[in-house]
Amino acid sequence: MRTQRLPRPAAFTVLATLLAAIILALTPTAASAQQPAATGVNDFSFSSWHTEIDATIDRGAFGGEVVRSKFTETITAEFPDFDQNRGIVRGIPVDMGGQTMRIEDVSVTDGDGNPVPYDTEQEFGANDLVLVIGNEFVHGSTTYVIEYTLVNTLIAYDSSYPHVLYAPNLTPPNRYQDIEEFSAEVRLDSEIWQALREQSDYDDSPDYDGLDANCYIGASFKDDYCDFSVESGDGVTVITVDSVNLGEEDVTLDLRLDASEVQLPNFLEKLSDTQRLAFWLVLGTLAVAIALLVLLQRSRRPRPLTPIIPRYSSDISPIRAAIVLQGGRLPDQGPPFRAHVLDAAVRGGVLLEEYRPKNAKPDSKPLVRVRYAEPTEELPGQTKHFLHNVLDIRESGDNELLVNNSQTLVKRWRPFVKAAVKRVETDGLADVSGRVRLWKLLASIAILLFIAAVAFVIGQFAHVSEDVMWIPLCSTILGIVAVIALLVVITLNPRTLTQSGREVLTELYGVRDYLRLAEEDRLRALQGPDTAERISGPGPDSATVLHVYERLLPFAVLFKMSKKWSELIDLKYAEAQTSPSYVSGHAAGIMWADQQLHGVSPTYSAPSDSSGGGYSGSSSSFSGGGAAGGGFGGGSVGGH
Repeated sequence: MRTQRLPRPAAFTVLATLLAAIILALTPTAASAQQPAATGVNDFSFSSWHTEIDATIDRGAFGGEVVRSKFTETITAEFPDFDQNRGIVRGIPVDMGGQTMRIEDVSVTDGDGNPVPYDTEQEFGANDLVLVIGNEFVHGSTTYVIEYTLVNTLIAYDSSYPHVLYAPNLTPPNRYQDIEEFSAEVRLDSEIWQALREQSDYDDSPDYDGLDANCYIGASFKDDYCDFSVESGDGVTVITVDSVNLGEEDVTLDLRLDASEVQLPNFLEKLSDTQRLAFWLVLGTLAVAIALLVLLQRSRRPRPLTPIIPRYSSDISPIRAAIVLQGGRLPDQGPPFRAHVLDAAVRGGVLLEEYRPKNAKPDSKPLVRVRYAEPTEELPGQTKHFLHNVLDIRESGDNELLVNNSQTLVKRWRPFVKAAVKRVETDGLADVSGRVRLWKLLASIAILLFIAAVAFVIGQFAHVSEDVMWIPLCSTILGIVAVIALLVVITLNPRTLTQSGREVLTELYGVRDYLRLAEEDRLRALQGPDTAERISGPGPDSATVLHVYERLLPFAVLFKMSKKWSELIDLKYAEAQTSPSYVSGHAAGIMWADQQLHGVSPTYSAPSDSSGGGYSGSSSSFSGGGAAGGGFGGGSVGGH
């Protein structure tokens, strides 16, 4: 059977049709050729931009002049006919040369006064308030009316010619779009215009009737100025900037006021009501906290039992006494250390010597060397432990030079103190409260949050629009919580004295009261029926009195009465025409030793060594203020 073939003309027609289809598929049609390719959202222009400013003066409580500048920007944008833009993005800076403004009363409407939806963002740490205007595709001529108020719009310049500047940017300098027709009308409180200074002789820029008032197109101090007219009446001065085709340039009004004619606002007068409320709340909380701290500082002290009877002796070691006086916590570094050195000396365990280095300056303070001495009686266990493990004095010939903040002493003293604190707890004189850990955690969290909130408010103070003014209030609430938690932690001593601890504290307070007595009362107390360890015989002799007084010297150090007590001991030695056997190389006796030891204090921690733009989204806005004349407002504009 033979296969039927197509005639040659028919086969050619099929091939031609296929080739034509391929060519048509690869070649754009006339209709599609007329449709432009999609471009960026900033590919549009402004056919007109009209700026109105109403500058009024708010009188502060202290006489400051807070200038409020209400902006009304009537903008007509020319968008393409295809779906490219949903609206515009307007960035409004609130930073002016390091000075902060507030932005309030923001609104956006169309040309007929109907509200236009918009979202707000804080750009670059709230240096700009960004308005993202519109949410549906727009085409052709579209009019937006943007209203907002900038507060605190005067800035002082302290230069060779001090003045106050009022310089609003009338257009956003940061933009890609041309402005075909621009005009402006600035309505000033006449007091602002009357405060204008006279044009300086050195300034060759145009003036207005001899006053320092200019309008710049582009960068300031260039020879490109815009024409404006001024009319005054009814307390308002109106500055009208003539219509001009700006293209890509921008416009800044530059008014320089006489500094002596303007009273700038102080710190409080610049704040909004919400900010001022937050400020006073923080200040009031701080005052209350300080008052509570003073009261709680007294209430947190451990309380002795009653009654307290004066005592002229005690077997409590100086370090244990210091810990109990602190309610079972770590004591201060200096007094317990000095008290232990003097305790070892008056018991005959060490000899205190004056030491002056060979290369020391003549007026420099001599040092104290502690040298081993054969004790005349058995030393108490903790005193012996102090000599062996802190001063490293165990046998004849051993000595230690006492130098303030000696790292060797620090390393020995720290474990000695910590062991003593542990021993106080083990002996049942103090116990640890489990509630403190929880309160410490809560206080730490609250304080950290408060510090973070305060740091934010300080770093971005008033750089935010009114819709986020809750931040200062939140920081205030956090501050109150932090203070309360901190006060609770301070009040709740992590170690509290037990009943036995309070008995020891009562004994120590008895020694303190004895130290405070007058001489006659002290001598009478030595034979009193209610005092400790009545001395036998008709009355104490001078040697007995000296012995009692010397043993009380370490306690006088702890109760901060060592100067008065050492003077008394030296006086008793002078009356007896002798000197203390445990002080060598100086005639002043125990008073000298106490004064020299006063500068010796090991620390618990060793000192450290010393050795040598676009909008965040789908928009294409910009950030930053900046201006032709370096003024306020302006900012940026773009599409989205």
